[in-house]
Amino acid sequence: MSETRARNMEKRRQRILDAARAIIIDKGIDGLTTRGLAEAAGVTAPTLYNLIGDKDAIIGAMIGEGVERVWAKLDFEACETPLEMAEMIIETAYEEVLSNQDYYRAVSLATDRVTGSYAARGDQAADHAVAGQRSVEMAATACRAAIAQGYLNGRIAADTLGLQMFISYRGPMRDFAHRIISVEECRRRQLRGFYMAMATDATPEFRELLLTKIEALETDGAAVAA
Repeated sequence: MSETRARNMEKRRQRILDAARAIIIDKGIDGLTTRGLAEAAGVTAPTLYNLIGDKDAIIGAMIGEGVERVWAKLDFEACETPLEMAEMIIETAYEEVLSNQDYYRAVSLATDRVTGSYAARGDQAADHAVAGQRSVEMAATACRAAIAQGYLNGRIAADTLGLQMFISYRGPMRDFAHRIISVEECRRRQLRGFYMAMATDATPEFRELLLTKIEALETDGAAVAA
């Protein structure tokens, strides 16, 4: 494939995803159909299938696109400690969601309709699980650094901690998507989940720091509720 053709294909693929994003913001996930999307993106239905796939694949691609945007903004080298790395993940994701709350509500709801679309692991491999795996890797990277620098004991594998941290992230996102909690409360719960997961394998001094962080979050949450 020539370079020019590859660029043109990527432009059309991006046009499809942009159109899909606009549709689910305006009409919700039920308003997203492959025929309507192809028309909105100015491509034929066969082209849409060839470039991305069916509706499930389109949803998976949108999820993956959001995760990759967060990855691209992470600057772990600027962090002085692994804890700052973990916090950067949540803060960067928070800013991303804050930039377009309606879209991220819609796409988060869509993940519950597509088996494995945001799964990190499962009993069976899922074609759409890449976004979840990438999310786990973000957290696992911070945990590997924490083990290497003596903040974590290493009795629990970094990948296992990363998976648990992803679970702590995913739950509040569902509540946010269903409008049960605000985006700010979503962030608070995600941070708490990250701290608690790391605390299970933390050295005594690091564990005290994490507990202090958790207590501060609880104080902030109580103040907001009041």
